[in-house]
Amino acid sequence: MKKRRFWSASLSLILILALCLGLSACGQSGGDTASTEGRTDLVYCLGGDINSLDPTQSTNGTTTIVYRQLYDTLLATGADGTLEPRLAESWEVSDDGMSYTFHLRSDAYCHNGEKVTAEDVANSINLTIQSVAVGPTMVNMKDMEVVDESTVKLNMTAPYSATLQVLAKRSFIFSKDTENFDENPIGTGPYQFVSRSSGENIVLKAAENYYRGDPAIKDVTFKIITDANTQLAALQKGEVDFIHSAALTGKDTVEADANLVWSEFPLRDTTYITMCELTAPFDNVLARKAVQACVNKEAMLLGGSEGRGKILNTLFPSTLTASPEDNYTPPYTYDLEQAKEYLEQYKAETGATSVPVKVVMSESPSNHNAGVALEGMLREAGFDVTTEVVASQAFWASLMSSNYQVAVGDWGFPIADCDSVFPFLHSSTAGGNNFSPIIDKKMTTVRTAGFIRADRTAPGHETVHIYHSCLVV
Repeated sequence: MKKRRFWSASLSLILILALCLGLSACGQSGGDTASTEGRTDLVYCLGGDINSLDPTQSTNGTTTIVYRQLYDTLLATGADGTLEPRLAESWEVSDDGMSYTFHLRSDAYCHNGEKVTAEDVANSINLTIQSVAVGPTMVNMKDMEVVDESTVKLNMTAPYSATLQVLAKRSFIFSKDTENFDENPIGTGPYQFVSRSSGENIVLKAAENYYRGDPAIKDVTFKIITDANTQLAALQKGEVDFIHSAALTGKDTVEADANLVWSEFPLRDTTYITMCELTAPFDNVLARKAVQACVNKEAMLLGGSEGRGKILNTLFPSTLTASPEDNYTPPYTYDLEQAKEYLEQYKAETGATSVPVKVVMSESPSNHNAGVALEGMLREAGFDVTTEVVASQAFWASLMSSNYQVAVGDWGFPIADCDSVFPFLHSSTAGGNNFSPIIDKKMTTVRTAGFIRADRTAPGHETVHIYHSCLVV
């Protein structure tokens, strides 16, 4: 009997975050094996809509799942963590770390039937570097130039040891002839675009002449279902085959169904609270301190992910290069009475009689559950709280435009390096992933200093201390 697979990336913690536990299950419900024997299609359930089909416009995890089907990368990370060739057959790094030369394979095609060219690759990378949304993740990359018809050269502003790892995650290549990503994205990946119905589904089919061979699954439909109970019901009825980032509340149901299998795996992910410093009341440090003091991480972990995860001291899981996690003690603790005192001080200073705040939450379970937990904590501290649940695309657009007061987000650390938080902390990314936004010259200088060091793996390296100095905002 075949079994349908059910995945759930559980949430973890908040304020300064937590490490998550991922969950999965698979199966064919109802015992009707005939309904799946010989199938060459897959229906993959997403908990929220994607942000964009343009890979230069989003780093969102759900959106990236779709990108990886539509667009190939220059190289990839293998199961053992080593780098493997993809559109680039080979590459060399200059002795000074200031340039990377990539030699492109000759048998790769775009979805319009044209061969992948050096111009396609350089154009894709340059647009990504220039992007407000994704560019900050391309740390220290200046531009890419065409050397000849099968060779491109990436130029750096300064050496960066994780450059190849970044490219393995972010170098999505598309045809230079793409004019409208929403209606006709011309990718290079194993699947090509068929159609999209916003908020409902994205339909793909196997690409012709894909250099890695024809996939066994010929047709893929990403079905968007935001409600956790509806997701599970769809799985049991055979309407979807796979659920991404589902709620933990479905675990007992899955385990009780002989046709479904539940499994768990560690997932490096964090959940955080972000406050917009451009908007009252969080333009005042007293209001921000009140939030910091009222968040009970243990309760957040329990309410957000039913206790599955790990409370962290910093923004950096210990598995990241140069992480100070194991040797850092936060300068604050949960203290509800202190939070109330900060809020009273805020009222006295501003003349406010109440402090209204709106918590913006994504409809995705991975954000929503933590947002509900935060709502209760803020109310207990004395804030006048309302909530707004919005579609995933609208949620991230609100954060990137600083059009919010307080929200809960999550970050999956696609690169196992502390530098991957650059988009959230550097002043140059305000209006993008620097949601607060943090505009601090000293912090910008300190963080930038960390990026020019190519080797940060040695214990006690200077960059470790630089990261320590960046933890308290």
